[in-house]
Order: sequence, then structure tokens, then C-alpha cells
Amino acid sequence: MVSETLELAILYEISALSFPESERDLYWELVEKCSRIFGIRRVVFLLNFGDREVCYRWGFDYRKQVNCREFIAKNASSPNVLVKEITRKGESVGFLYLEKGRKITRSESRLLEIFCSRLEDILNAYYWEQEYRRTNECFRLLLEKTPMVAVFSFDRNGKIISWNKEAQRIFGFTDELKKTWKLEDLLPRTTPSEEFRKQIAQTWKTGQATPPRELRFVSCCGEENWILYTLVPVPKTSPHRKVFCMGVDITTRKQVEQELYQLSSHDTVTGLFNRNYFEQEMRRLDEVKLRPVSIVVCDVDELKLVNDIAGHYEGDELLRQVAHVLKSSFRSGDVVARVGGDEFAVILPGVDGHTAQGICKRLYEQIEKYNRESPRPHLSVSIGFATVFEPETSVYEAYKEADYMMYQNKLQQSEKIRKKIIQSLVSMSREKAFAKRQLERLRKLAAELQLPGTV
Repeated sequence: MVSETLELAILYEISALSFPESERDLYWELVEKCSRIFGIRRVVFLLNFGDREVCYRWGFDYRKQVNCREFIAKNASSPNVLVKEITRKGESVGFLYLEKGRKITRSESRLLEIFCSRLEDILNAYYWEQEYRRTNECFRLLLEKTPMVAVFSFDRNGKIISWNKEAQRIFGFTDELKKTWKLEDLLPRTTPSEEFRKQIAQTWKTGQATPPRELRFVSCCGEENWILYTLVPVPKTSPHRKVFCMGVDITTRKQVEQELYQLSSHDTVTGLFNRNYFEQEMRRLDEVKLRPVSIVVCDVDELKLVNDIAGHYEGDELLRQVAHVLKSSFRSGDVVARVGGDEFAVILPGVDGHTAQGICKRLYEQIEKYNRESPRPHLSVSIGFATVFEPETSVYEAYKEADYMMYQNKLQQSEKIRKKIIQSLVSMSREKAFAKRQLERLRKLAAELQLPGTV
């Protein structure tokens, strides 16, 4: 029998089993305590993890080879022996064989069972730690060596803790900034940034990763870039809680998308919206049933004549001047588009017919101001407008009506406008060298209209 005092001393020794640096350290501590506390004569410590098997023996003649498994199986039923199966994650990974020089008593067996259970707990913790270290090292190497994925972590206060090389390249992180730089410093005051902040708060609250999203950010160098990111939190049970932000630099992709959008929705000469975008916007307004909507249609008078006499460069420049006048005459939310070679159109959401008429009058005034202040050729634009009030009527009907009104105005003053434009081209010919063929045609046109002066 084991006395109560001795039992307490043994339990204390068992609880004092320390966390090992290696399997061998654990084995030697096991041997020392087994021999000192329990008077164990022989110990076999067998571990098998599939890819490797180790067997530590004590109390044997080391000159003789011993098959540990066969030895344990052969002597397991002896009253002098206690064999404890070691399990890990519910699976057997080895055995602990303890042998005394006499029969093991019931109280000794109970204490040895406690000892073996404590040993098993320590061994499992040791291998969990080893697995954690290996996983952590693999994870660290993966993050460091991955060339296209930026990873950085931050704490609950938004302080950026660590980053890999790709994150350093994209965000411009430096060791000097590590002490003071916070997540807030990366985010411009925009709606996407507010959404990002909400996602961070939700991630801390739920402990769940977020689906991939796009974010515009400002690097430490002050450059605005884009990243496709996801937030992955460290589990709530971890004492070192933080959130990882993993992302891919999509700045180049966003630039290409913007260029493609610009090409698909904007006119290359004037920079205004093109006909495709204009028609999409008309369909959108029909879908949302926004009324009233007014349409203004403008046509540049005698553009072909300017192209033929002064050249296409002057014609394109005239179109750009028309675009400038139109953009400065309408609201930023109005859709100003070039819908044809010499035709422009404007969508005015929420504008009734009376207001649209006043806008057209001011537009004529802006054109007159341009002609007084700007060099030749003379700029003339025929204008028409129409308004749709009923949700059942398509905006396109207003566009057709405005287009018809514009052509009626053009017909009424076409001769007068043509004369002004030819006169301005005659004046230009005195200051700018025209080709011989262009001058001949200009002389002929001037003679037909009986314009004063010669070309």
C-alpha cells in the first residue's frame, strides 16, 4: 500500500512533469521519475506516427536487439507490468511499458494510470505545438514567397502588425511606419471605404471571413490603387486575435476597365458621351419612369463645308468647341452626348418644357459669345427641344420630336448661316494657307453669294 503522504508527493511529482523541448527530453524525464518515484526497473516508450516509429528503452542490455512491439505484446499480461496505450486525436500512436521488479499493487496501478494520463496530455500538447510550428512556418513561407498575393494583419484598434513583400510593394509599408501606421491611413474618405470599415467590424463580431470585394486605397506613397481583397479573422479562441487582409493588386485591371468604359461610352473626338450611352440612358429613364424629361438636340451647321475648305482638323476643333460650349451650359448631371457626325443631344432629367426653352435661349447666347471672343470659323448650331411628361410615353419620342424641330429651324435660316460661315472662311484664308483646290472652291462659293472682298 502507498501511504497518503507518499501518494500526495507522487501526485505532486506527476503534476510537475514539464513541457519537453523534444521527444527524447520527455523520455528521459519519464525514466527519471519512473525510477525514482515508482521504482520502475524497465521502460519502453514506443511512438508510431505512420511515417516514422521511435522506440526508447531503459533498463535493457543495449548490446541486444529488441523488437519493441513484440516485447510489449509478450509481457503485457505480467502482474509486474503496466502497459498504457497512447492516443492522439482518438487514434493509437504508441505504448508506454512500465515494469517493476515485483507485482504492481492496486494503489500503484492507479497512480501509474494518473502518471500515464498526464504523460499522454503532455505528449499530445507537445505534438500539437510541433504541428503548430510546422504549419506556422509553412504559412509564413507561403505568405513570403507568394508573389501575387498581398497579406497584412491588423489588430482591433486598426494597428497594422505585419505584412509580406507583396503587401509592402502595393501599400508601401516600411519598418519606420510600423509603429504608427494604422488602417485608417490607407482609406480615403469614400463610400467604399466606409463599407470596408463596416466589414471589419462585422468580421470582428462574427469571426467569419468575408467574400471577395474591391477596394480603392491610398498607399503610404500617396498613390491611389485598387485591390481585390478578403478579410480572414484569427479564431475567437486564440489569445492573439487579429484579422488578415489578403488581396490581389487589380490597379492595372481597373485602369484597363476604365479605358474600355471610356471607349465604349465616350466619343473620342469631343470626350462627350456617345450615342450608345445616350440610348442606354434613355432606356434607363423609361424603366424608372422619371418624368418630366426634356431632350435638346443640336446640329452643327455647315460642318461638311468647314471640313472641305479648312480641313478635317479645323472641323474636329470646331466639334470640340461645340462640346465645350454645351458642357458649360448644362448641369453636371445632364447627359451631353455626340450622337452623330455633326449632331449633339442632351438629356435633361426633371426639366419641363418651359425650362428647356429657357435653356435653349441661353445656349444660343453662349454660342454668340463664343463667336465674338473666339477665332474663326464661325460657329452656328441649330437647336430643337421637346419634353415628355407621361410615364407611358418613351423618352425616345421626345428625342424624335426635338430632332424634327431642330431640322425645321435649320431650314428656316440655312442660307443666312451658310453665308456667315463662308465669310468667316474667306477671312481665315487671308491668315492661313489653304490648298489650291480648297481656295478655288472657296472663291466659287464666295462669288455665288456675292460676298465683298476677294480670296
